[in-house]
Amino acid sequence: MNLTEFAEKNGLKLKRDKQDDTVIILGHKGKSHAYEYGEGLLGVMVMPEVETSHWWTAARKAFLAAGMRIRQNGDFEGAATFDPRNPEQVKVALKYAGVRRRRGMSLAQRESLTKARTMVRPANSVEAPVAEAVLPPRSEDQGLGSGAASS
Repeated sequence: MNLTEFAEKNGLKLKRDKQDDTVIILGHKGKSHAYEYGEGLLGVMVMPEVETSHWWTAARKAFLAAGMRIRQNGDFEGAATFDPRNPEQVKVALKYAGVRRRRGMSLAQRESLTKARTMVRPANSVEAPVAEAVLPPRSEDQGLGSGAASS
């Protein structure tokens, strides 16, 4: 499964990274994101804004417990790979990268929106067009006024 299929299946938004022009799923924890690693695997980069090891340490432990492989292990940040077909690994990877799923509309919300779009407005709610005002031509003595100095 590639990154595009993964994003569609999980209701995630793809974005192109400005630095190297790769397609990623941007997270909300600093510069954390998910990316396509290769060989049917996806990667998750955990890069929180704060310079403490707490978030990465917790993420690393959760990744290992879920069976993910750590690829980079820094002091404050790191990367791991996961199988996009494994729901436990997907859940942990998205959680620690801070990736949020797009909200979907329920069937009731969709029907309500469709109904609202098809409703016709009452005739009195539409304002009549305003006629354009016609001003009389200005004479030279109505110019800038008596207090203005000419150069």
